[in-house]
Amino acid sequence: PGAGTPTMDLEALKPPVLHEAEFPQLFQLLGGLGIGDEDYDRLTRSELGNLVRYGTLPDGFEEKLPSWVDIRRVRRGQRLHMKYYFAFLVSLSTALLHGFIIPRFSIVLQKSGYSSCPKTTYRRFRSTSCGIYSWMNFDLFEENSEARKNIRRVRAMHTISRKATLRDFKQNPEFGVPLSQYDLSLVLMAFSSLVLYLINCQFSIQFTKEEKEDYCHLWRFLGYMLGIQNDFNISQDFVTADRTREEFMKMVPALSKKITRASIELCRSTISGFGTYTFASEAFFTALFFSPGFIIGDKAPISATWSGYESPEAEYVRKIIKRWGSHKDSRLGKIVNFVVINMIHIQLTRPYLTWCLETFASLLPQRMKV
Repeated sequence: PGAGTPTMDLEALKPPVLHEAEFPQLFQLLGGLGIGDEDYDRLTRSELGNLVRYGTLPDGFEEKLPSWVDIRRVRRGQRLHMKYYFAFLVSLSTALLHGFIIPRFSIVLQKSGYSSCPKTTYRRFRSTSCGIYSWMNFDLFEENSEARKNIRRVRAMHTISRKATLRDFKQNPEFGVPLSQYDLSLVLMAFSSLVLYLINCQFSIQFTKEEKEDYCHLWRFLGYMLGIQNDFNISQDFVTADRTREEFMKMVPALSKKITRASIELCRSTISGFGTYTFASEAFFTALFFSPGFIIGDKAPISATWSGYESPEAEYVRKIIKRWGSHKDSRLGKIVNFVVINMIHIQLTRPYLTWCLETFASLLPQRMKV
């Protein structure tokens, strides 16, 4: 079952046909289809490996802050994220995992080993979650902070994946390059304006205009530090970012008609991994991330469930999410937020304790989990 027929056709790497009159923002981003990360693409394998391990810059490599960055707005954006951390975590995860329907992402992730086994899939997405936590919790303007080191790690991993999958993309000039400026801009849109939209739909949280602008400015800066050029950085302001989100959502139904085998494999591996190594069941994660209509209720742009999963627990999970949204500023809501933040902090700073908790969770039968 699902919205489309699974395929491994590399022609799916070709971006959808976009008409400038209907999709002006996305059409502009297509100019970045053949551009990677010029600074990091020049680094050697050894230098990239050291960046992934230690997050330290090679000799002679300089990071310059952009002239437009407003430190106060960036920090306000960080505080907003931490205040509603649980909501942002759920919505970020939803946006990220539904990105599997985009062949340019799913094929690159698969060929980079993300779906090699459920444990690998879980640990790689756990690493992503910890990285984003560090960006929101630590000083982004201290050169050797944990936040800056994790930004470099992610940027280096993007470059390694780009180089590893470049051969497939070279088969057709229309494919551009893997993890191009076009691709990274779509990810930036998903993590900024799309997440703000999902939070409103999933949790009924409404942010002020200033909060939205601060959050988009934060992601504009993060995008810059991750190698996105200014011409392709959609988070210049909230209006631009949200227009890009609207155009993307108009394009999603067409994307979901042709699902790659890589998308299905990533979906299955993600549910199995999270359902095994956390204290929530596979049914819970199926309902949370992949049930039809759940991501934004009746407005879901994906017809049916492209992943092929059905979950009778979807309504139960939806009620839990809505209940937290209605109590987000109460003592209970703050306790939930506090617990989730500290669970992520433990994963980032206490690897042995994390291993113990994951091992214990993997031994629990599914019926004893949430």
